[in-house]
Amino acid sequence: MTSTRAGRRHSTVHIAVHTSMCTACGICAEICPNNVLQVRGPRFHRHVHIVRSQDCRGCLRCIRECPEGAIAPLLRTPIGAPQVSEER
Repeated sequence: MTSTRAGRRHSTVHIAVHTSMCTACGICAEICPNNVLQVRGPRFHRHVHIVRSQDCRGCLRCIRECPEGAIAPLLRTPIGAPQVSEER
């Protein structure tokens, strides 16, 4: 799945979990069609872990369904776009 920002196509190849925001409800793990996410950890520090990042297809269901907003996309630079240097 791709999204468009200012006319350019981006593909989500990975997601990031903000563990401090995650309440380990498991909604994202249940909704993921590719079983990328899994709730793990001891009871006092449970949160979602990315267990199969290579299988993420960028459907963004986990991001839309997370009630805490604890999952964010990591966007790639579109193919053919000029590389931007952050050195100044």
